[in-house]
Amino acid sequence: MITLNVFSRIRQLMSFKREQTPGKVDLNGSGVMQVEMKYTDPIKEYELAELRSHGNGLSATAALNHEERTQIREFAREEVWTRSPFLSGMTEKYSDTIIGKTGPRIHITNAPVGVDVAKVNRDWRAWVKATKLTRKLKTLLSGEVVDGEGFLYMFFNPKVANKSTVPLDVSNIECDQMERHDINFDDDNGSGGIVYDEYGNPVAYPMLKDHPGDVFKPIQYDNYEFVPERYIVHLYREDRAGQKRGVSQYLQCLPLAALLRRFTLAAVKSAETHANHTGVLEADLPYAEDEDGHETKAPSPYAAEGGKPWQQWWKKKQISAGGLLLLPEGLKMKPFTSNHSSDFGAFRRSLQMEAANCISMPYTMAANDISKVSFASAMAGNLPWETKRDSVRTHLEDDCLEKIANMWLAIYMATVYMIDVDLLEEPIEYEWFW
Repeated sequence: MITLNVFSRIRQLMSFKREQTPGKVDLNGSGVMQVEMKYTDPIKEYELAELRSHGNGLSATAALNHEERTQIREFAREEVWTRSPFLSGMTEKYSDTIIGKTGPRIHITNAPVGVDVAKVNRDWRAWVKATKLTRKLKTLLSGEVVDGEGFLYMFFNPKVANKSTVPLDVSNIECDQMERHDINFDDDNGSGGIVYDEYGNPVAYPMLKDHPGDVFKPIQYDNYEFVPERYIVHLYREDRAGQKRGVSQYLQCLPLAALLRRFTLAAVKSAETHANHTGVLEADLPYAEDEDGHETKAPSPYAAEGGKPWQQWWKKKQISAGGLLLLPEGLKMKPFTSNHSSDFGAFRRSLQMEAANCISMPYTMAANDISKVSFASAMAGNLPWETKRDSVRTHLEDDCLEKIANMWLAIYMATVYMIDVDLLEEPIEYEWFW
């Protein structure tokens, strides 16, 4: 009988109905509570207020308008190329590692009858060397990382024909020059003047005759021409849907570079101050009084030297090497210490790691520092970078090299073999080796 009463009491306690509160719902009286939460609930109020002050609902084209892109681009160039040796070195390693020593090599896999594939491959390498394409691809890639986008312009150059079969040349164009700057232009689609067809495909690019920042020539913002799309290579990373122009990939780490520079200068200043001072004197004596009867923090032994006590503060005393130091009564000497030296290395490494994440580069490669890791750890850390490298190379093949190769092959086949590639039943197929 006692056992039955105990079980009945337990069943009664487990089946009670909780009082419903705002944000909670009791499902069918089962005692199971459903909690309503927002995505912003884990964020603290002050953090949420800061996010709301900077956040907006602009589209990709509206957020990356001409003024925003220009300001970010100029800030990034100043920081990378003139202020931060770490970012400039990281950019150079990025382009050198992806493009390589000799650049991409083409290999024809399907060619028309009578075409010597080996000769085509040799002529391509000769043309790459004549036009310095490898170096120009590195400049293009650096422009995509720092400026946000890079451009190549293909044009006829008779001097290239002296060293190669095809008189086609490629030139790097900065993104400032591939944008309309005239006053009457209304950049309503955020493309900087790029002309699109009804399906959203680029048709023509506006190219200024001179760079708008060239101070040695008179600036004429209306002196531009529209270049057909087949002669222009536009390389940028599309982070948002509908984005038509690029933004610097170093955008998030630019404040970190300035912070690292400030901390470095502060650490150097602290080290200089520590080196210039042997020690400091401290006293536990009571406060002294000046001539007017006011208390001062200067200890009484200083007052015996004459003059007002506060005039003796921060006074330097020369110490002879190897001498015996006698201190006044009540004073103790201790070494002058600095706390920056112990934290500087860790702080610098943490900032460099975070900055290298902007381009998915491992810290060991970005900082040329493997002192803290083993060889196996360094190789394992390079695995994500190999994926990033292959992804960027595919990006280059699709948006850059394919357009250049198709133009080169069309001119080459017409010049050497009298073949119109547009009339071929099967297109010429090729693949790239890095």
